[in-house]
Amino acid sequence: VGNDNEAGDAIDRLKAVFDEHGAPFALSSLWKSRRILLCFLRQLGCRFCMDRARRIMACRDRCKDYGIY
Repeated sequence: VGNDNEAGDAIDRLKAVFDEHGAPFALSSLWKSRRILLCFLRQLGCRFCMDRARRIMACRDRCKDYGIY
């Protein structure tokens, strides 16, 4: 992927991204109007993934102070 627009276009073509109601949406819509921290976890039941999720949640308030959601 050559640039940010191409990366966003490639991600928009993903069909397996759904919201909490099961409706599909473009993953890139999450960062079009704000900064985000996006972390992909292999499996939440994995102890390493659970540890990573706990660490991210622990710094959530600090991230919001920097405008990262």
